[in-house]
Formats: sequence, structure tokens, C-alpha cells
Amino acid sequence: MQSEDVLIEKCKYLIEEKTGWGNSESWKNQDFTELSEKIYEETKINLSPTTLKRVWGKVKYESLPNLSTLNTLASFVGYENWREFKLKSIQEEQPRITVPQTEVVSQQINPPKTEPRFQTKSIGVFSLILLLAGAGWLTIQTFSKADIKKESQSSTPFSFTSKPVTKGIPNSVVFTYDATAATTDSVFIQQSWDPKRRVQVPKNKHQYTSIYYYPGFFKAKLVVGDRIVKEHDLLIPSDGWIVAVQQEPVPVYFSEQETRKNGTLGLSPVQIEAKHIPMQPQPPFVIFRNVRDFKGILNDNFIFETEVKSNYNQGSAICQFSQIMLLLENDMMSIPLSNLGCVSDLNMSVGDKFMEGKTTDLSGFGSDMSHWTKVRVESRNKKVQFFINGKKALETSFSNAATRIVGIHYGFQGTGSIRYTKLQRLNGEVVYEENFQTQTAM
Repeated sequence: MQSEDVLIEKCKYLIEEKTGWGNSESWKNQDFTELSEKIYEETKINLSPTTLKRVWGKVKYESLPNLSTLNTLASFVGYENWREFKLKSIQEEQPRITVPQTEVVSQQINPPKTEPRFQTKSIGVFSLILLLAGAGWLTIQTFSKADIKKESQSSTPFSFTSKPVTKGIPNSVVFTYDATAATTDSVFIQQSWDPKRRVQVPKNKHQYTSIYYYPGFFKAKLVVGDRIVKEHDLLIPSDGWIVAVQQEPVPVYFSEQETRKNGTLGLSPVQIEAKHIPMQPQPPFVIFRNVRDFKGILNDNFIFETEVKSNYNQGSAICQFSQIMLLLENDMMSIPLSNLGCVSDLNMSVGDKFMEGKTTDLSGFGSDMSHWTKVRVESRNKKVQFFINGKKALETSFSNAATRIVGIHYGFQGTGSIRYTKLQRLNGEVVYEENFQTQTAM
């Protein structure tokens, strides 16, 4: 399945959630007529019921929707166009934050009636999975979409703060809020940009707690009605390296003693299977993540070096897709890797740019992933060069604002290992270096 198919499925799911009409499998002709009218009301662009039925597979149609149709659908769910929807989707599916119900609140708004059809287990393009499920990784929160409008916060009579209760992962966060001035009972705490992570809270109470199972940078929001009245940054550090197999609702963690051996940080298939996690037919997704204070280093001027390899190439993991990410405040930079024959399915994100192997030559990121692969990234004044095994794989640039690096993330199809990681400023100052020989890094 092509990555575009995955994104279309996701967009359709968001539209189904927005309408509140339930799974589209039960939709009738009148529903598509009404949806056409709703889309026109909001976008002033007419998509006929027949076009919508083609998108939803009710009418047989072999081709993908044209760009104009995709732009309109993306606009309907709160994005400027399809390109923005595609880019932000890469930043969206980090490992999910589980929202446990507490005594403070027990009602989640608009829970999906069925499992999302775009879950990672059904996605054929693994590089996109690593971005969707692994950026998956940090939940990178860029902004809030889907019917949420931002209100000037300086004059609003609301308050909203948060406090992690411990270091490391898992970590419970206590949100303290005051929404008594709301003129509606529709008060929500939204843990990130994703409206599906929005939970209704009583407006006359003042605390709500949630567990974070992955470290990362989040943008927590207090929402009244359809307006964000308060928001703030929330950094959940990892207190070292977190190694885990991704799964819902709780990932499977591995200890430092299990993963740090002979100068490497890694997992073997045997260790994974010992936790009763099958390697086939769908290989698991293994992540290595370190979220911490990197001394204010920015993504517009730095050098990053590392060595990685894949530890599994059996069955459907033949491509050995891997992903390295520099996690940023409100953003990310990704470096995709695979065996040379699979580079068509690679995808990468650099600032405001999203590049697909289908339409961009990413063959420089192909390597024999069963052997150690050297990766180097150099960023100078927003011009970025990527080197794989000493050869330049890509040169590009980004235009959005420079932002702090807050984490390093690795994701592997099946599993993999890291031998070395180093982050430094252009003047040679080493901000972080780890060779995994000891249990302490600078």
C-alpha cells in the first residue's frame, strides 16, 4: 500500500469522527449528500456525493483522488491543504498517550466506535509507519487542528498548569486548571495537538491526572467549547535511554542491563520473543529514545553523528526499515534508512519539508543494514546535509523557525542496535556523547 493510501484512510477517519455519524460502512446515500453540503458550507468548494462515495469506496474507482479533492478534504478537517495535512500527519502518530480514567474524570469525548483503519498493523509502507507510529516516538505537538480555535490567552480568566510527579517513564502528570468562568460545561483538557486526546473535565473542579508512557515534548491545552483558552509546553524527560517494543496501551520496556552490552545499545530477536512478542508475520516496532536537556542546542546549527544497524531481516522485515529522529520542540528531523532495494518506500521530514521516496531520490539512504551504518547530519544556518557511510545522501534546507533539540530517537522494524551517538555545536562543543561502554554519558 502506498503512503498516500494510508493518509487518505486517516483523513476519512477524522471526517467520520467530525461528523459523529459512526463508521462509514453503515453510511447511506443521504449521508454522502449531507457530507457534501457540510463540506461546501465550510470550504465553499463543492465535492459531489458521487466523488465522496468514490473516496470512501462505495463506488468502484481505481485511481487515487485528485489533489483538488484531497485539498478540500484536508481543509474540512482543519488543515490548509493536503500538503500540510501530510506533513503534520508525520508528526502526529507518536506512541500514543494512554489516558487512564481517574476519580476526577471518567468521560472521554467522542470515543471512536471502531478501531481506526489506519493503525500501523495494516500499513504496508514501514518507513511511514516509523514516522506515524514512532515520531511515534515523541509525540511532537505542532499545533491544534480539527475545529479548535485559539483564543487570546492574556485576557482570559482561565488558568492551566501541569506537573510531572516523577522522573523517567512511566510518568503521571497532574493538570491543575480553573475553568469556572466558562459559560458552557464543555471544558476539555487536550494533552497534545491531537483532538482525539481530548478529555472532558468538570468545569467546577480543578485537577485531572494522566499517565505518559513515552517521553517527549507536548503542547497541553485547556479547551472551552471549541476554543483553546490556555496552553503550555510540557516536556517529559526519559531519565536516560528508554528501550521498548511499541504496543497499546502499555509498551513493553527493557532494562539497561538487558540492552547495554559490549559497547552497544540494542535488542536481539531472542530477547523480544522471550517477552512472548512474536516476530512474524508482523515484526514489532522497537524504539530507543532519550529525551533530556541538550543545553539549548538548536536545529539550525549542529552536527549529529551515530552508527546503527538492523538486527532482523526475516520474513516481512526484509527491507530492514529504520529511522533516526532528532526530536525538537514543536517539530522533528528524521533520517530514514533501509536496504538499497527498498528506498522507494522511505519518507523523511526536515523542518517544513516532507519528502517521499516515491517522488524524491532517497537512494542515498539505502545501505546494507545488517552491518554498521554511519550517519552524519550537518546543519548550518538551516541548510542541512545528510551523509551515509561518508557519502552525501541529500542536501536540503528548511525555512521555519529554529527550535531546540530535546531528544534523540531510533526506530527499527523488528529490532536493531546503536553503537555510538554524538551531538555537538558547529564550534566543536560536544553537547552529548554516548558510546555505551559505560552507564554514564556526558
